[in-house]
Amino acid sequence: MLGPRLSFRSLSGLSLSGLLFSATLAHAQVGSVVHDRWIGEGLSGFTGALDTNDFFGESMASLGDVDGNGVNDLAVGAEGDDDGGSGRGAVWILFLNADGSVASQTKISQTSGGFTGALLDGSRFGRRVAPLGDLDGDGVVDLATTSGLPQRLWILFLNADGSVRAHSEIPFSDPVFGAGSLSVDFLDGGLDGLGDVNGDGVSDLAWGAPEDDDGDEDAGAVWIVHLNAAGGAVSAQKIAQGSGGFAGDLQEDGYFGWTVIGLGDVDGNGTPDLGVKERYATVTLQYPGKLWILFLDASEQVIGTHELTTNDMDASWNNGSTTAGIGHEFDTLGDLDGDGIEELAMGVYAFRSQGGFVVAFLAPDGSVRKRLLAGSGSGGVSVHPGGVGLGSGVAALGDLDGDGTLELAVSDPYLYLNSPSEGSVFLFSLDTSPVRNGAGVNPLTLSENAEPALGEVWSATLDCSGHASGLAILSGWNQKVEGLFLPAGEVLVSGTRLFQFVAPHTGGPVGLGTSVPNDLALVSLAFSTQGLCTGAPGLRLSNALDVLVGH
Repeated sequence: MLGPRLSFRSLSGLSLSGLLFSATLAHAQVGSVVHDRWIGEGLSGFTGALDTNDFFGESMASLGDVDGNGVNDLAVGAEGDDDGGSGRGAVWILFLNADGSVASQTKISQTSGGFTGALLDGSRFGRRVAPLGDLDGDGVVDLATTSGLPQRLWILFLNADGSVRAHSEIPFSDPVFGAGSLSVDFLDGGLDGLGDVNGDGVSDLAWGAPEDDDGDEDAGAVWIVHLNAAGGAVSAQKIAQGSGGFAGDLQEDGYFGWTVIGLGDVDGNGTPDLGVKERYATVTLQYPGKLWILFLDASEQVIGTHELTTNDMDASWNNGSTTAGIGHEFDTLGDLDGDGIEELAMGVYAFRSQGGFVVAFLAPDGSVRKRLLAGSGSGGVSVHPGGVGLGSGVAALGDLDGDGTLELAVSDPYLYLNSPSEGSVFLFSLDTSPVRNGAGVNPLTLSENAEPALGEVWSATLDCSGHASGLAILSGWNQKVEGLFLPAGEVLVSGTRLFQFVAPHTGGPVGLGTSVPNDLALVSLAFSTQGLCTGAPGLRLSNALDVLVGH
């Protein structure tokens, strides 16, 4: 409990508790989904053709504004596309409208989009995609992707229409990776653009080598690859068991490097940090996998680590898979809650047999302060028929339409819309404010002074200005509702009451709150609170606050 459980008061003859359950439930914790859009063959303006086992959305990347219309655009990998031969792969560039619909698209494959690289059947071009910014300084952003047979990086220099103006390739055998590197080392390796890590004015990237044998067979590695403006590799820094300052204990067949993500500067030392997934690290019998948070110094040496597992995310999988574990892809969302640290979106593609994602709010040491789970009917994500792998790809797009929400692309490459495993992408708009006000009839008079955290005092301010002296009442509930209107305003809370506080007011702001018990069971508890001011000219309900308890 967050405070004393008091009996619900009947105010002016109105017993609100008997009326709360007839209204529509709502969702508005920071990070929850406000609305979504489905992009697939024939949906939301997408006119491209998708076929069986294209796996559209296996990987995605937010590119920034490629065509200059003021809206960020999206690269979507389709590793199973058959242009030019079976399973050669493709990358789709989706030019988005402000509402998240597709204005147009360009397909980059063996036979389209200006790409002239040589691919073999089964190459899976587009298996991983990553943004590079404007690598060559021509005013258009560029893109990195991977393919196999043999494993290599492709640096794609784009035109404003999404077609390829030129390309370079960096094979596994490039000298920067050393004489002992093998093609199989980089099989299914993660990929992400890191920005300019070494300060030479050119963006760099991280490429995983999950079957590298440093320390143990297939323990894995990740390489920070320093690029030049022509898309070549200048040098590379290896991070593996015993290399690059990394002192963590990696497991045999753990596949460290399966996923990589640039996290920004989590620890505040001025150097960007890195997230690396160890795919098969044993955590529990059923839910393997770790996300290593690697804290780097200016020379890209690991100076500290923190390990995140499914236990930290508290995600509930139930499809019986022994390989589901911690998510397949990640992206940073920006600082949703204003604490100076970017939040992390993690796909959980086996959640409730359909998939979903977690918004993880990180602390400076890399731990999860709180998390919000969304998928299969929770966190504002509806249940989509035919979907089994939502969360396989994630890409943060920023605020496309300027409405204050942040758009997150989350894919299901296995979704059957018109044919098996053709794939789809969903754009979810995430709430960035705890304030919820339904139809907008209530005054915005309730605000929190800080987010609730274990062992600390949580307090809110209810402004009763405009009222004669009376009572300020603040109550917290475990559910949200909208659409129930009383003379005092719209009721925005429901379910079981967790606390209620009453204090006198003299026609001005009043602080109300409680100490949060230092109980780990409360971490990520979602609750909603609403205020009520009494006194002439009458009762008045406030807006609601929807919050999560954190560390």
